[in-house]
Amino acid sequence: MKRFLLLAICSIPFATIAQNAKVVPTDATVSARQASFRKSEWHTTPLAAFIDPKEVKSNWKLKVSHIARTHGGPNRPLLEDMKRAKTASKVSSAEGEIASAAAVTPQLGINFLGNEMFDGTPPDNSFAISNGGKAVSADNATLEIYDVYASDPYLSYWVSHYDFFADNLNPAPNASIYDPRVIYDSGADRFVFCILNGSSSNESEILLCFSKTNNPMDGWWVYRFAANEGHPNLWFDYPNLGVSNNEVYVSGNMFTDGGNFQGNVLFQIPKQVGYDGQQLGYQYWTDITDTDQNLGFTIMPLSHGRQGNYGPGIYLAATESNTTNNSVFFFDLTNDASANDETINVYEVSTSNFEIGGNAAQSGSNAVLDVGDSRMQSGFYYNGTAHFVHTTDIGGGWNGIRYSRINASDLSITSSNFGNQGQFDYAYPSVAAFATGQNDNSVMMSFLASNGSSFPHIRAVNCDNNLNWSSSTIVKAGESAVAIQGGASERWGDYSTISRKHNGSSPEVWLAGCYGAANNHWQVPQGYNAWIGQILAGPAGVTDVAEAAKLQVYPNPTVDMFTIDFSVPERQQVQIDISDISGKLVRHLFTDHVKAGTNRLTFNRGALPAGQFIISITSNNKTITHEKLIIQ
Repeated sequence: MKRFLLLAICSIPFATIAQNAKVVPTDATVSARQASFRKSEWHTTPLAAFIDPKEVKSNWKLKVSHIARTHGGPNRPLLEDMKRAKTASKVSSAEGEIASAAAVTPQLGINFLGNEMFDGTPPDNSFAISNGGKAVSADNATLEIYDVYASDPYLSYWVSHYDFFADNLNPAPNASIYDPRVIYDSGADRFVFCILNGSSSNESEILLCFSKTNNPMDGWWVYRFAANEGHPNLWFDYPNLGVSNNEVYVSGNMFTDGGNFQGNVLFQIPKQVGYDGQQLGYQYWTDITDTDQNLGFTIMPLSHGRQGNYGPGIYLAATESNTTNNSVFFFDLTNDASANDETINVYEVSTSNFEIGGNAAQSGSNAVLDVGDSRMQSGFYYNGTAHFVHTTDIGGGWNGIRYSRINASDLSITSSNFGNQGQFDYAYPSVAAFATGQNDNSVMMSFLASNGSSFPHIRAVNCDNNLNWSSSTIVKAGESAVAIQGGASERWGDYSTISRKHNGSSPEVWLAGCYGAANNHWQVPQGYNAWIGQILAGPAGVTDVAEAAKLQVYPNPTVDMFTIDFSVPERQQVQIDISDISGKLVRHLFTDHVKAGTNRLTFNRGALPAGQFIISITSNNKTITHEKLIIQ
């Protein structure tokens, strides 16, 4: 059983599923090009396997790690030179975050340990949650399934991707298995999961999985097909997933075996046959270009941001990944594959300049964290507006978040930057709708953060309808510097993920991201673990209880869960630790500000053996109370 921290539980009714039409961009206001991109013939692939997670055994945990691979993309040498120069020239200051009291401050609710990397870097976290509270989380090592509101949320965990597929696919996927992406289709109430197998032109395969029901523990229909059919001498990387009324989309970049970017591909796949476990059909588009005939890089399908889907076809977007950019490319795949008249229109939307900053420092190490580039990281479409985020230099080589909205009707764009210039680097953002009404464009974002006096960690921030930013909230503090590659720089990210839970009267999102972990279940020091967190708009976290004048721990003795009630005279930061009977620290449990009065926290005994322990609460480096805990 995994350890977890439970801070809030809520029950929300299901919402009504909605199907939405697209808004057609007006050609009279912006120049559009009906692209002559290459569209393939119709292809089919049979069902490759049905996988029941309850039957998967973690035997081999095979993972081939490419820890030295840098981010692929256009103009890579120029980009890396620019990042090195900016990293060297950074100057600390006391700028701080610029926040507005009008924006909702993210409040952390339920949160617990997610995937644990047993080898390699980067984590490439991906996460999705259903209306009913089932969730799927993946990193480059493992696939895990949760029931987030259960007292023990872990339904399936520590399952390596190799073991998930190996006993069910013939032949087994014996190449590198990496870059997982998972989404929840709220219109169909199903999950879609894809992962890549192979990083060469000889081995480049997509494994695409559809959940049989809205419970991912009920099993997955699995399909496999070559990712480089349109580019047989290249291989596929950096996948993105999207879903519309009737289709699933998988996009990605194509590279030579030497690592040079030379193309892209977009797979267009009717989804219902996948949910039914029938033979899958698909077509693909290759070499999608912008208005200047440059190949689109990391093209993002924009799924619907609220309950339901939209269509036919789907919108997509991309930011160029050159050294300095002033354009966003907006693509309209006009129809479903079944229409036979579908095409892709491309629009160039001008914006203010953006570029990547220098790499990020981390406490306890001279190795910097690679911030990647300014490619689009996350996005969605809702009510006529496309929303997306990426990393940008906010000044002095310091990185922050650029959040943009494109009006799909007239292609006007509004953008706003958020960061902490001179203090922190923020990178690898993701975005989800946090709207309370149809005309509300509020969003919540997750991102990674680090500086020379903190370990790599996860934060969340709100941007409201009027582009007011909140202060950011720490979701999970880092425990250690990252030291995997052992050189002057370490891979970070490459993604964080945030997913809206679509039912309920109040907005609720869930996120997953990586943090520097001191150790994990696999005994990997100074690597990455993932943390799963619920973000709400109201008071959450530590909850009040009616009566308790001193520290109480119960049940005591305990076999599994135990609860701590304690009182403080005023709002203050407290730290809760568990030590053995000799006083040696065994586990740090909690650090945060708590309310004046009585508070309650619930914990899992985790990997603690039977025996006697001491629970202590400290504030301002002074022990304010302690109590014995007996575990049977």
